Amino acid sequence: MNRIYQLFRQAYARDHFATISGTATREEFWYFAFGQILIGWIAGFIVTVFSWLGVVSMFSYSDGMPFSLIFTGIIVLAYVIFLLISLIPGFCLTIRRYHDVGLSGYAFGGILLGIVVCLSLSFYEIYSSIDAEATYAPIMADSNFGFAIVFMLIAHVAFIVNLVILALPEVPADENPFAVKSHTEQ
Repeated sequence: MNRIYQLFRQAYARDHFATISGTATREEFWYFAFGQILIGWIAGFIVTVFSWLGVVSMFSYSDGMPFSLIFTGIIVLAYVIFLLISLIPGFCLTIRRYHDVGLSGYAFGGILLGIVVCLSLSFYEIYSSIDAEATYAPIMADSNFGFAIVFMLIAHVAFIVNLVILALPEVPADENPFAVKSHTEQ
């Protein structure tokens, strides 16, 4: 457990926070991902418990906003700030992991751009096909919904390709153009 914590903290260290040069092992990347998931579960559990307590206390007492709902808002805000801060080391660690398998960071950029474009197009297609004049439920005005499904499927395929690349074994240092060489090897 100490190794997991050490590698998770290393991603936020000053010398690794925004570094895209060099490589990152599978262990570094997946322990960072595990730490993110674990913190998300803990924050989600705290928010769920305090939200439930806040709703119960709202029906029990009618004198203002209960403390548990305020605390829930603070936890959600802190978690969102943590996620925004985690974007930088997450992207840099992913690029270094791509380097470790012998790919350029531009490959990750292309996959990420493809996912963002496909999801944006699918949301646009869904939003543009909703009839706003419907009285009870939104009605699909035209058949753009099929395009939205296709764009979402393409985004999912790109996401799966990204996961497969991140799970690949490392390329040996002598064959990897992105491996950082020591001064004696140059």
